Amino acid sequence: MKKTSRLGIIVFIIMLFTSTVFAAYGEVGAYYKASKKLRTASLTGISREVGGAASSKITNIYVRMMVYSNGNVVGDVDKTAHNTTKVQKKFTYQVPDSTNPTTVYGNILARTRYSDDSTSEAIGETKKLNFDASITKLPSLVADDSEAKNETQIANSKNIAINSLNFIPFSDLCNIATTDVNPYATYVSALFNYLEFYIVKGDTEPSGIYVDTDTQEIYIIKTNSNLIYKYIFNSSDNKYVLDTII
Repeated sequence: MKKTSRLGIIVFIIMLFTSTVFAAYGEVGAYYKASKKLRTASLTGISREVGGAASSKITNIYVRMMVYSNGNVVGDVDKTAHNTTKVQKKFTYQVPDSTNPTTVYGNILARTRYSDDSTSEAIGETKKLNFDASITKLPSLVADDSEAKNETQIANSKNIAINSLNFIPFSDLCNIATTDVNPYATYVSALFNYLEFYIVKGDTEPSGIYVDTDTQEIYIIKTNSNLIYKYIFNSSDNKYVLDTII
């Protein structure tokens, strides 16, 4: 019988350990259903396993959907299921009468945790449901001089030169899983964290992210609060984590 060297055994153990720790079982995708009737918008956020993992390999699968009306959060729902390949959550929004048109849509966060404790995350966006104005607009007798600061103004006030950074629109980060082979895949982790923990009812949707490729830093600007969320790359987890709120 051929004798196995100690070096061969060590190499085999290292290979086994590596495949066990870092290999994900599958990949998650974010999907939706959208419909409208009269002045009611119905949106459903769906998290679905698309990488072929069996339900027995899925510890839990999570979906969260934030619903926006003209860019402001008006609804927030979520659901978690176990040992299944799909979960969904519906939100119905009654559009108020208004003198202006209203656009309703949702952002979807999808995450799967597998039995080896690896995860896959993805962001999706529903189609936009448009509603016409329902009230005739009367001429205003009082001038409205209020104006929310835009992202450039906020960044300049905090000495961050975002014009020199690489801007990636929100829509470009949708339908990309963190486990994808895609240059934007690791960026999704920053936007996912921001949407999961720092968006609340009444907030505005971020336009996208600003990336400093030299320092591996990401900035996300919350215009309604004049805050900037700075993320840095954590190489040990291969994802972006929140560093500070400016």
